[in-house]
Amino acid sequence: MARGQIEVETLVALAVVLVIFVGVMLIIGVNGQNTDALRQSQAAQKECNEVAAIINYFGANQNEERITIQLSQDANVYTDHFSVGGISCDFFANALEGELKQGGISIYESEGVIILENI
Repeated sequence: MARGQIEVETLVALAVVLVIFVGVMLIIGVNGQNTDALRQSQAAQKECNEVAAIINYFGANQNEERITIQLSQDANVYTDHFSVGGISCDFFANALEGELKQGGISIYESEGVIILENI
């Protein structure tokens, strides 16, 4: 074998290893993004269910209690459902429509209407 042939074969082998490495890294990156998106969706579903349950609680038990929770992202309140992170949850009480910013929110009942507001 000639020295030049060995160098060419070495370069080809290195190119193949590099292509495999890049392919594996791309697969890992895509799977990581999918995992992050799934984690965010699950967190939004948990927050949505929690807020809807609190609204239903106030709808069934009219009292002067106030509950404070944290939202990890902006949300919207409609008269019959709550939406956060593209996830929507229905509730069976009358809520005041509005937009909520990420952070702490206070939930309470006033004259038969459930109010959610940023604190």
